[in-house]
Parts: sequence; C-alpha cells; structure tokens
Amino acid sequence: MDHEPMITAAFGIAVLSAGLMGYAIQSGATCTVYAVSELLEKRRASRLIALLEAGLWVAATLIIAALLQMMPVRAAAFEFNRLTILGGILLGLGAYVNGACVFGSVARVGSGEIGFIITPLGFFLGVEVFEKLVGIEPMRLPEAAGSISQLPLLLLAAFVLLALARATRIIWRAFRRDRQAGAPPLWNPHLATLVIGITFAVMLLGVGPWTYTELLSDLAKGKSGGIIWRIALFAALLAGARLGGLRHGMTAWTMPTRDRIQTCLIGGAMMGIGGAMIPGGNDGLVLVGLPFLMPYALAALATMVTVIALAISARRRFGKPAS
Repeated sequence: MDHEPMITAAFGIAVLSAGLMGYAIQSGATCTVYAVSELLEKRRASRLIALLEAGLWVAATLIIAALLQMMPVRAAAFEFNRLTILGGILLGLGAYVNGACVFGSVARVGSGEIGFIITPLGFFLGVEVFEKLVGIEPMRLPEAAGSISQLPLLLLAAFVLLALARATRIIWRAFRRDRQAGAPPLWNPHLATLVIGITFAVMLLGVGPWTYTELLSDLAKGKSGGIIWRIALFAALLAGARLGGLRHGMTAWTMPTRDRIQTCLIGGAMMGIGGAMIPGGNDGLVLVGLPFLMPYALAALATMVTVIALAISARRRFGKPAS
C-alpha cells in the first residue's frame, strides 16, 4: 500500500464507512471470543456464523463492482505453512487472554472500556518484537488477480442473487423487531456483520485494502506509505464504535485496572506476533482472506477458533469463569 488518496469524495466516503463499521462492530458486539463462548455455553452458532458471513458480504460487493467494471478484484496471497498454524494458535490465545479479538477490542472501547485501547499498542509491540527477534516475512505468492471475477458469469450472478436475498432477509428481520423503551437494542449480529462487510468493501473500492491491524503492522515495520490517511480511518473506526456505545446508553468511561492493562498488553502482543506470522489479525483473515478463499486464511482462522474453544473449555473445567 503505497498510494496516498487525495482528500476527495472517495476518501470522505471511506471515512464515513470506517465510522459506520465501528458503529456496527460495537452495536453487534462483534467478537470471535464472544461468538465461540456463545457456541460452547448456549449451543448457538449465530454469532460465529455471522462473523464468517462478513467475508460473504465483502465477496458479494466486490463481485458486483467487478461485474460493473469498477475495479479488478485483487488480493495478496500468502503461503500456507507451519507458521500459519502457529500464528493461528497465538491469535487464539492472545484473543482469549485479552478477553476479545481485534474486532471485539474495538467494540469494548466503544462501550467505554478504556483499557482495551491498550490492545492495539500490544499488537504493535508484538509485531515489532517478532520483526526484531525473528524477522521472517510470510512467503507472498503470485497475486490472486481477478480470482473472483474470472469465475463463470452465471455462477457469479447466482452468488450475488443469493447474497442479496440473504441480505434482504437480515434487514427485514432487523426492522421487524419490536423496539423496547429506552435505549435502542443491540443489533442482530448478522446485521452488524452485513454492515461491516459492505463498509469494508466500500473502503477497499475507494482507498484500497485497509484493516487497522495492517496499519499497526506497517507502523511496527517502519513502513510509512499512506500512514496519515490510514490513521484517520482508524480514528473514524473508534469514533464510530464510541458513537454506538453512546447510542446504546454506555455513556460512562470505565477506567482500567492494573490486571486489565496487563491482559490487554499481553493479549495484544500475542495477537501481534501471531498476526506477523500469518500475516494479519482476524479482521484481515475474515475480511480479506475468506472472500478469496485463501487456504492460509481458512487454516489460521479455524486454528484460532479451535484454540479459543479449548481455552474456554479448560477454564470452565479447571478454573474460574473468564470475564
């Protein structure tokens, strides 16, 4: 990522999209740890399925853009090897220690939990430590140029129609829900990830691929391309999440305890090291790797979810319930 977008309508739309994404992350309580916990404790996979659906919405939006010849659909591909699995393990352990994945940390900041702003710092430090002590760059494969748009037209059209039907159902069900008195209810997780996927794709169309973990990784590696506008998008993401928290009645800021600072710093650093191995945090895996069915992303995400599930199960059996 080496281009600097001008202050144009496209960049303004990207900033608004980042803010709306943050609002959706907070409003839907989007988090891999939360989703896995719900699966184990309530035997419901709704949040986990919704999280994976975010990749579906990115893919559907990019296919429509490709069919309209708005852009070629491209993604960086990386080699699937032992580091991929080890990175997935560290992502899972880091998310569990932190109490939230990189999505969930944004949601928790939006809810007023200041301690979770330490998680991005931990992620940055984790990448920096990995770069200085190990310095192995994941093997980049030839770019997956047009890998979606080169599929048969009939298959693409069928996929888009199914995605539109699913999106219509999600939106209809969301608007049909009865409104309770007082603060508005949290969003259905499927509606939240629908908005997350579409807003991410809009940002990709306007300013190129962007995730905040990629920004942190590049900062740790000393890469300065596009730093200013990417920081602006990160700020918009957090602002949108906080607006969601305020909208849902979470007006107070919760000051972090010493334990919270430690867990966010350690958990964030573990996710940073894991993300450097793969590469990418679970936001990049879900929003970039999954839409293109990248083997490394599928394997890393499956490993992360499995590790979180094992950690939660072990804690429930041998220790106190996790907060």
